Amino acid sequence: MTMRGATAAAAPNAAANGVSGNDGNGATRRDGGQAGGAASGEIRTALDQLKKLRSKLVRECSMNYRCPAMLREEAQLLIGSISGGIAPPTEGQKLRLREMAEEAAKVVEELNSIINGSIRRINDRMREQPHIATGAPVK
Repeated sequence: MTMRGATAAAAPNAAANGVSGNDGNGATRRDGGQAGGAASGEIRTALDQLKKLRSKLVRECSMNYRCPAMLREEAQLLIGSISGGIAPPTEGQKLRLREMAEEAAKVVEELNSIINGSIRRINDRMREQPHIATGAPVK
């Protein structure tokens, strides 16, 4: 084997070991993808957290009549029942509205913790790469 062949064979191994790398656009990464590899676990964690949060908000069942209404559907039903009549809201509707406001506050708190936790860690690890822009916390 010639020296040239050994060098060509060693280059992929060096890139795989994080020595150097190419980003696919011709630019060489200095970290060899270590930040990307470390962030991939954080990305999976953030996606799992967001899916769990979504399951609290939205009914994800194909047989709607057999699945319980989630927060979004309950809010739509409550608003429809309050605004559909000509009478003021009943005590039961007012009670459910207060309960749903508390539930919504918990969901907002959970979303903000995901933004300030997992997504912030992703952004920190991928500081020199484009990152997720979340804006201000949800209120």
